[in-house]
Formats: sequence, C-alpha cells, structure tokens
Amino acid sequence: MRQTLFLFFLTLALRNYAQENHLDSFFIRSAKFPIETVYLHCDKYEALAGDTIWFKAYVFENNVPSTISTNLYVQLFNSNGHPILEKLFPIFNSLSIGQLSLPDSLKSGNYWIRAFTKYQVNFGTTDLFKTPVAIFNKKGIASVRTKMRVDPGCEPSVTTVDSLLLIATTTDTGLVCHLDADHGCRFLNQQLSIVLASYHQPILKASFSLTDKKPWVDLAFCVKNLHGMADLLLFNHDSLIARQSVNLSYSSLPQVCIMPDTCSGSPGGYNAWTIKIDDPALYNCSVAVVDADKALSQPVSILQHQVADPFDYRQGLQGKFPVIQLEDTAFLSWKGIVKNQAGTRIKNDELVTILSTDPSGASKPEVIPIEANGRFNLKNAFFFDSASISYQLNSFEGDPAAKKIQLSLDNFMPPPFPLQIDSFWKDTLLDRSNLAMMNIDSTIEPGMRIKELPKVTVKADFRKELDDRYTTGIFSELTPYSFDLRMDKTVNSIWAYLRKQLPGFQGGLDIGQLPTFDSKKIIFYVDNEVQSVNDIANFWYEEIAYIKVFPSLWVGDTPFMRWKTRYMGFTLVRSGSGPLKAPVQSDPPVICIYTRKGMDIRTGWAGLNKLKVSGYSSIAKWTGIANDRWTLYWQPLQTGNDFKVRFYNSNAAHFRVCIEGVTNEGKLLHYEQVITAQQ
Repeated sequence: MRQTLFLFFLTLALRNYAQENHLDSFFIRSAKFPIETVYLHCDKYEALAGDTIWFKAYVFENNVPSTISTNLYVQLFNSNGHPILEKLFPIFNSLSIGQLSLPDSLKSGNYWIRAFTKYQVNFGTTDLFKTPVAIFNKKGIASVRTKMRVDPGCEPSVTTVDSLLLIATTTDTGLVCHLDADHGCRFLNQQLSIVLASYHQPILKASFSLTDKKPWVDLAFCVKNLHGMADLLLFNHDSLIARQSVNLSYSSLPQVCIMPDTCSGSPGGYNAWTIKIDDPALYNCSVAVVDADKALSQPVSILQHQVADPFDYRQGLQGKFPVIQLEDTAFLSWKGIVKNQAGTRIKNDELVTILSTDPSGASKPEVIPIEANGRFNLKNAFFFDSASISYQLNSFEGDPAAKKIQLSLDNFMPPPFPLQIDSFWKDTLLDRSNLAMMNIDSTIEPGMRIKELPKVTVKADFRKELDDRYTTGIFSELTPYSFDLRMDKTVNSIWAYLRKQLPGFQGGLDIGQLPTFDSKKIIFYVDNEVQSVNDIANFWYEEIAYIKVFPSLWVGDTPFMRWKTRYMGFTLVRSGSGPLKAPVQSDPPVICIYTRKGMDIRTGWAGLNKLKVSGYSSIAKWTGIANDRWTLYWQPLQTGNDFKVRFYNSNAAHFRVCIEGVTNEGKLLHYEQVITAQQ
C-alpha cells in the first residue's frame, strides 16, 4: 500500500514538474516573437481641407521603446475605407515625425489616419493604430459625424468556460480575480494555474484547486508598475482553458505644471510658458497647443496605444509559432529577382548596383550576392523622395551579357482598412456652421517678423565651395588641413594620399598598419557618419571628392561643444576672479571624407540598366505659419522634464495643451488641459 501511494504522489509530482517545464519552454520560445505597437500623437484631430496634420509616432515593443522597425507607414482613409494618402517615414530610436498634407479637394466628412510597421502585419491587421479626424471643406457642408473613442474603464471582465466563471476587476492597487465553478464542473479537484502575461511574457503566476466544498477562489495581483493591456491565462495542467484580456489602469502618472509667464488672447499676442514634469526621469515628448474653441480634444491618448496581444496561445502551446514573413531590420530595403533576356533566373552570381538620388549619377557601387534561387537583397538605403538603381552583373569589363538582365523588386502591399471599426468608437456630430464666415488666409500674424535679406554673391576658393556642398554643422568649421581630391590622379588609395599630403599621418591598410595622426588613433567620418577603419576600404579612391582633417575636434555632447553651440542655453560661469576659459580635454583627431555627388561625379559606368525606386516621404518643418492657425504650437522633439513653450496667438480665447511622452524604460506621460487666455 505504501508503495502504491508513493508511486501515485511521484506520478503527480512528475506531472506537475512536466507542466512547469512545458509552460516555461513555451514562454521561452514565445519571447522570440515580440509584439510591436504604434501610437500617433497629432497636432489636431479637426482640420480644413488643404491644411497639414503634423504628427509624432511612438513605437513600442512589449510596452517599452521598440528596437525592431525602422520604417513607419502612415495612411489617410475616407469613411468608405479608400486610401487618400500613403506615406513612409523613417524611425529613429523608436520615434518618428512627419506630416500629412491634406488635398484642398477633400470633401467635409469623417476620415481615418492609420499607422503601422511592416513587422506588425505578421500578427494580424485588425488592431493596427487608427484614429478619426474630422475634415471640413469651406465650400462644403459644415456638419460632420465623426467618431470619438470611449476610454476603457474599470468595468469587470467576465469569461465563462464549462461552468467555470472568471471575473477580473482592475483597481488602483492591482488586479483582483474571482473564479467560481458550478457543482459538477469538470475542473473541480483539478490542478489549475492562472498566469498574468503582458504580450505573452509571464508576469505573475498562482496555482490552486477548486473543490466541492470550496468551488471558488479570489486572487489579488499587485501590478502597480504594469500599465495597459495584459492577459489572464487559465491553465488546467498544461492546457489553456481560458484567456481574458484586461486593461490595467493608469494610477501613477507624473504631475505636470504649466506656468504661463505671458498668456495673451489678443491677435498676434505673444505667449511664453514654462512646463515642468515632476519626475526625475527624462521624457521624450511631443507638445501641441491648439485653439480649444476650434479643435477637438484627442480621441485617443498614448496611454491607450496598447492593443490585445495577437499571439495565438493555443497554437503556441502546440508548438506552432508564427512565421515572420515580413521583416524590418534596416531602413529602405528591397528584395527581388534577377532574370536574363530569356526570362530565366540568374543564380549564384553577383549583382552590382549603384543607387543614385542625383540626376547626374551615383558614386558608390555595391556588390550584392545572388542566391541559388535567383533572389537578392538590397539593404539599408536612406534617401527621401525618389532615386534610381543602376545595375549589371559583376562580370569583367566589356562583357555585353552583364548588362542584358532584368531586375524586378518585391512590392509591399499595405493591408486594406477594416470597415468594421472596433466597438470603443462612438459617433459625435460636429457643427462648424460658422466655417464659411471665417477669414482663412495665409497672412502672417502680428509679432511674426520676417526680414528678407538682399542676395549676396561671394567668390571663394575651393574650400568654401566644397564646404557649402558637402559639410554640415561643426564639420563646416575651418581647419588647416582640407584637400580637394576631385582631379587628383597621382595615387590610387586614400592611405597613400594622406601619407603624401598630411604631415603626421602614418600607416594605412594598404601597408598593413592601422592609420594614426600624430601617433593618435583617428575617428573617421564618411559623409558625416562615423565609419570604422575597415569600412573605409569599401570606398573607391576615385569616388572621394573632399577630405577635411581636424587635429583636435570636440565631437559629441561635451562641455566645450555645449558652450560653443549654446546647446540648451549652456554658458560658462566664472570661477573666482580668473578669466572665463573653455574646457580643455584631449580628443582624438577626426578625418572627414566626402564622396562625390552632383556634378563632381566625373566618371561612372555608362550604359547600365536603371530602375526608379521610392524613398521616404519628405519631412517638413512646422514653422508656426499655417493657413488655418488652429494649431498655435507644435514641437514633436522636446526632451527633458523642464522646457519652454513660445508662440504667437491668432485669435484664440482658450488654449488646449496636450503633452505626451515616454522614457527609455517605457514610462508614459499624458497631460491635457485647457488654459484661458488673458485679453
């Protein structure tokens, strides 16, 4: 009898251990499939046809800033789901900015803005970010039935499965779960577990059993630091029997203080505000100030950017995980097929491409391997508007067959807009009957002084010409060493040229030595971007136009550069009675290399095939002079927790201020307030 009991308990323990291992293995494997979400903060959600809607995008990966995608798709749809505009913008450090210029021919009505990344489409398309905007045409109707979002409240979530009731309620302190089973429920006297997961990552777990004597249990989860969407997963051993999505409340947002030093409601009145965030964490914010009497409050906030986890838990528990078919790990990238004139795929070869954004040609060939199936992958390009790709096979010079090929690129087709909109949108009737009486023009408001300077023609040497054409920022400064390589034919490598022309330069990869300048390690920049020494070897000597050498240059965020550029108002403070001195530090020398562009491209490969490709949509700068003047201030790139807001009023009596932001750790900020202007 003892042996039988021992074997029973051993079997039960092993089964529980196997359950733990099975779930642990599932969560470990599912962690390889992070979920990405997008939130768009627009300057306004009510606009005139012909106006511009400005936005900032926040991209999240499992509720923290995302490192997955570099490309953001932004679209405008009409109420019938037909696309009006489609734009592509780059993502840097989980953030993106851009604008939608509305055609002046748009009719008054309700429209939708949708934003997403290509990676999101792998997990479904129904929950991509979307927000309604009301657009009015001065010549059209003045009433629009638009949609506003219903904030997700703290109403209990209820799920019933096989006579087992699961009720979850969110509170300010956490999440309370109540489970209650009817008599005769097949889950009585069974080992049950409930897991709280955020984007298929376990946060908390509790195990219990329901019995005939006590067929209920209450569980409390302390989740004060977890915000947004989460999942309650109810397991019977290792079988998932119920899944319930809950929206956790936001109870610990930082306080925001707005101190209007000057708050004027007069036309052209100057407004100067100081904004302080009561949190030591640094936020990356977007700030919008609009005419509160002419623009809607936000239909959705950054606190609601999360969507239900699209991960299929039951498929995953069976070992069937998603197949990631659409990847986004570089900026502009293309996949395609190379065929010959007969239409046959070319395999196991090499393709030479030259990407040009200038009509006169390009100067940086790239050799791309062609795989066994005839496909290739061109990665990590970056340009705006459009460019052309010149291409041929990497064969010996003069081979006519190298150019007799056809290159075709794969096209990404954005998913259709869902006409069945989620239930948390409700209709609202907007009346703008006074729209036709408004004086809408593009005149500059009082206080905005613009002075046009006379044109001046300055004649300078080649250094001034090349600096204007190639350099930007601190690299535009004068240096004792600058070299024009456009017509130089005396050597055939950059290392040989620098050894010949630059006193103190030694070494070079052509002689197997790391290059140094005055015995110091060098930082190399190519076209204003840092490059390693080995990367320099990938550039042809013939494609280099200009070289600047800074024997000692302060690069980056140093006290000297802060003082020199007056970054964030940085100034030097006198210490004692001595004179002011700039900070002195020992920095490595910097060599800036600039490749040819425009008319400086003297040579190239003639007769190559060409293919036109589209780049990123142009990013404009908000100048504060808009046709409708509903937006008074827009700053999408505000960093820190103490900053200034400066703008001129149009004729607004009330200002609606909205501040949204995120920290590097994923902590969110949302603040919205209406401030009454002083006459």
